[in-house]
Amino acid sequence: MTDEISFMPATRLLALYRDKQLSPIEVIEDTLQRLETYEGAINAFVLYDPETALAMARASEARWQKGEPRGLLDGVPVALKDTLLTRGWPRLLGSRTIDPKQAWDEDAPVPARLRAEGAVFFGKTTTPEFGWKGVTDSPLSGITRKQADKDLKRRAGLDGVRCAMGLGRFDDALEFLRTLNREFPTDPDVLYLSIHTFSDLATRASEELARSAPSSYQARELNAEAYESQGKWDQAAQEYQKALAKNPDAPGLHFRIGRLLLSKPNPPADVVEQARKEFQAELKIDPNNAGAEYVLGELARQDQNWDQAVEHFSRASKLDPAFGDAFLGLGEALISSRKFPEAIPPLQTAVKLEPANPGAHYNLATAYSRSGRKTEADKEFAIHRQMTQKEPAQTPAQQENPPANPN
Repeated sequence: MTDEISFMPATRLLALYRDKQLSPIEVIEDTLQRLETYEGAINAFVLYDPETALAMARASEARWQKGEPRGLLDGVPVALKDTLLTRGWPRLLGSRTIDPKQAWDEDAPVPARLRAEGAVFFGKTTTPEFGWKGVTDSPLSGITRKQADKDLKRRAGLDGVRCAMGLGRFDDALEFLRTLNREFPTDPDVLYLSIHTFSDLATRASEELARSAPSSYQARELNAEAYESQGKWDQAAQEYQKALAKNPDAPGLHFRIGRLLLSKPNPPADVVEQARKEFQAELKIDPNNAGAEYVLGELARQDQNWDQAVEHFSRASKLDPAFGDAFLGLGEALISSRKFPEAIPPLQTAVKLEPANPGAHYNLATAYSRSGRKTEADKEFAIHRQMTQKEPAQTPAQQENPPANPN
């Protein structure tokens, strides 16, 4: 348990004390050991007092053994800033101008309250001289440095997220996550915790929405999305319609209904026309919806209405310059219209945006070929062949025993 102690929140320590699974003495010994390990590199303490800390921990352990803890923090290690008067320890404020050889027999309110609740004091942390600036260096103690141990920083961040979520301090949890994802962007633990934290926050928000505004169009839309993800198409459609009834001008609702109609199994014969009307209605509300323009382009392409397909794909690609499928759809529609030179620019963009898409390379090759650009066409056809005709991966046995050369 030693590796875990330093990262346990106070609530966890207190629960283990209560269950007699952990002792305040074990905790302060672990704390002092870590202080000895890292203090030389960090210089965060102006004073630490193992003797006092162990004496306070022993007294705390005796109280817990009797089932009579003193207060809310009995046995929890606490370091105090050297800006606070603390009985038995000098307060030097980072300055050489204060005489340490005087009576230090008074607690400021913060140490007094902590002491009354049973906290275990083990030292005082550094401060700039007289606490006047935000950078901790002083004539007395020198420079306090940042922690350079990345693994410690990572673990502290992970536990910080968990503690903040447990306390309902969601802004703090997000701040921890921002730091972790910036400094450890590919760490599996960080990514896993990020997924679960954002999922937890989303769940809490959806529960609050359902509680506080159950009839709002946003709540109806959320219900519809949940039904849609479960394949409950009819219930999803009903919820989307209820959302529209609440707010007929809400952007995105007609688009989702149109998408739902096209996804629904065993659709009615007029489903395409119904969906088309929904996407057209969406564009009246939100003319910048690139997705609606793209789907209308696809429907026109399926009807072999190339002029309309070009028009919709072109608008979709202008609305969203990173929409690779829109550029590909535009290129395909222009090829079908036998406008091969005009198809080349959008297909070049499609290849840049989606270099792993074999369809983009094939259509660009076709446009090059039909425009008389044989060399470029051959290059793109070669890329397409390489992507679509890859040899199957060898098994370990095949790798160890390659076939004999027939010659």
